[in-house]
Amino acid sequence: MRRLLNVWVLCVGGSVLSAPANGADWYVSAAAGAVSRAGMDQNGSNRESTCYPTDACFHEVPRPAIAGYRWTYDIDADAGPALRLGIGRRLGRFRIETSVGWQRNALEQELIDIAYLDGTPRVGADSTVTVDARALIDDAVTRTVSVDLFRDLPPIGGSVTPYIGIGVGSAYITVKGLGFVAEYRDTSQTPPAYDPPLSHYAAAQEEDHSDSVVTWRVHAGADYALGERTLLGARLTWSVIGSTSDTGRYDRHPIHATDPAFRNRNGFEEARAWALTVSLTRWFGGGP
Repeated sequence: MRRLLNVWVLCVGGSVLSAPANGADWYVSAAAGAVSRAGMDQNGSNRESTCYPTDACFHEVPRPAIAGYRWTYDIDADAGPALRLGIGRRLGRFRIETSVGWQRNALEQELIDIAYLDGTPRVGADSTVTVDARALIDDAVTRTVSVDLFRDLPPIGGSVTPYIGIGVGSAYITVKGLGFVAEYRDTSQTPPAYDPPLSHYAAAQEEDHSDSVVTWRVHAGADYALGERTLLGARLTWSVIGSTSDTGRYDRHPIHATDPAFRNRNGFEEARAWALTVSLTRWFGGGP
């Protein structure tokens, strides 16, 4: 978060230095609304050699070499809250605005596939061993720092000023509570002895996934003059947030017997979002 604030300060400073000194108008704004996100499918992989009791390879002698696993989840995101604080400057019919934003979306996972690292499908074993597994995910929190250029259009009715805009910035994304739990058991009446025991193959992970990526967006909105210097506005924003990638450490894993620091990698594909916000803007200087 400190890096985002530093970028914001630099953006504001850049606007100040590049603006003309002869009476340009400044404003501050605060906005709140809702954001709907699409995309964000999850992909991950690791490089482990474990053959699990529910796979056909578990019963082969000798067991085949395994280079690792990869997995894919479909991610659904609920609509969530969005907040924004900005400072801007008017240059004729154009405005330059720098802002910080915050968004949150609750997430749900649906497993699409788990395969070997080279893409070969896993083949299930004909046995009485079963796995109790569930995926874990909470929500995605996105913090942004951006610079936007707006073009004010001709007023409507004297009090409403529509506008369009484009922007680019940095997004720091945190997917909270990402992970899974998997435990194996034999469902037969008289289960055989396993060496190592089935509990050896249990695995678990739950931690936050974070990355900083580029975001760009386009806007359309309108401001209504409540007074000489105060505006009430509405803005519709379509944004694209870049793909993320991060490594994570398992809480429990069969490989821990030989590699306690064993890690995997997860990534989320490029996401697209619609945000609708209502803003309050206060002008300083010559007024809107």
